[in-house]
Amino acid sequence: MTVIRLVDLLAIALSLGAIVWFFFVQSPVLIKRMGSHDFVPLQMPLTRLLFRYLVVVALVLVAAAVAPLATGSEPTTTGMVSAAAAAVAIIVNSLLVVPRALRAGGHTRGEERSDEEDRSVARFASEGGGEASRVWHRIVVLFVLIAAAGLVVHAIDLLG
Repeated sequence: MTVIRLVDLLAIALSLGAIVWFFFVQSPVLIKRMGSHDFVPLQMPLTRLLFRYLVVVALVLVAAAVAPLATGSEPTTTGMVSAAAAAVAIIVNSLLVVPRALRAGGHTRGEERSDEEDRSVARFASEGGGEASRVWHRIVVLFVLIAAAGLVVHAIDLLG
């Protein structure tokens, strides 16, 4: 296994692992324990940090995916397209969508909810912090799913 391939696999693992942890482990646990009123102020700076990290890892991913071209090897079209799709989804999310979602999330902090509604993972997954952030939260999730799909396809292509 070449160093380039190891870097590529590491970038996939780091980015996919961060996405899975942040969106499917950490967030559901914290929302249930804290309720959205306390969770949203904590989650907002963590989201900024996550996406800065993901942009760096996505750039490494793309560099590793196209690096074989410099050595005379032929990377697969599937590998290059899936890495690029994941990276574009992460970068667009980071630069365009997440900042708007966070601004909208700041506006939802004053919305009143019942305790059951405040701790509902399903409601938060669908709507984000509340009415003002619903659309932006869903767009963030859409781009995260696109990135995750690109990473999975890239991993399968790389290992296959």
